[in-house]
Amino acid sequence: MIVEIVTDITGEPVTLSEVKDYLRITGTAHDTDLETMISDARQYVERVTDSSVSERSLKVTNDLEMEEWELPFGPVIGTVTDSYDTDGNYIYEYSAGYDTTPYDMIRLILDVIKYWYDIDDTSQELPVTIKKKIQLLTRNP
Repeated sequence: MIVEIVTDITGEPVTLSEVKDYLRITGTAHDTDLETMISDARQYVERVTDSSVSERSLKVTNDLEMEEWELPFGPVIGTVTDSYDTDGNYIYEYSAGYDTTPYDMIRLILDVIKYWYDIDDTSQELPVTIKKKIQLLTRNP
C-alpha cells in the first residue's frame, strides 16, 4: 500500500505553550527540541492509532480493493473516489481526520511528549498507561 498526503494538516494540534505548561517549563532553552517533539509525537500517534488528528486529503494506491473503514488515517470524512492505475492497482482519494482534534488524542500527544522528554534512554518501552490510551484510540475494523 502506498499512502500519499495530497493536502496535509494546517497546524499541529498542540502548541509549544501548551506543551510547556503541561511539562511545567518556564524557560526557552528547550523550545526547538519541544517543537520537534510536537510534530514527532503527533505523527507517532497518528501512525499507531491509524487516525488523522486533523483534516487532510489522501491518495492511497493498493493492489487489493479496500472498504472505507480500511482506508488509513481515518476517520474518512469526504467522498471516496476510486480508480485504477495502468498496473491494475486500486487508487482511492479521500479526505480524512477530525475538524477539531479530540481531547483524548491531544492528551495522548502530550503524554508521549512528556515521556520522551523525561526519559534518558529512548529505547525504553512505553509505559502501560500510554499503551492503553493508544489501544483505546486505535481504529479497528
